[in-house]
Amino acid sequence: MKTSELSIGTKLELEFIDNNDKPLLNNVLLSEIENVEQDGSICIMAPIYEGKYYLVHLGVRIKIYTNIKNEYFIFIAKLIDRQKNGNFQIFKISVEKEIEKIQRRQFFRL
Repeated sequence: MKTSELSIGTKLELEFIDNNDKPLLNNVLLSEIENVEQDGSICIMAPIYEGKYYLVHLGVRIKIYTNIKNEYFIFIAKLIDRQKNGNFQIFKISVEKEIEKIQRRQFFRL
């Protein structure tokens, strides 16, 4: 899947990770896509944690899960910019690893 196939409003689950792909938080935060840029970068809403925007440093890596048409996808992205649009905080991310389809079920019928 390519970033151009993602659409505005798609819900995302964000997991902030370190360079060894270990989670930095015990929680998965929620966000959604605000815009997909021509250069392949994606603008997403800053996630809200305990009633406040959860702001992170530029360069942090994010493992992102999404559900599109009942299919689950995962990709790794990097935060490259933070912007403010009115009262909203927007994160601009670039995809580091291509978007892959995943299977969340542990059991399936043959």
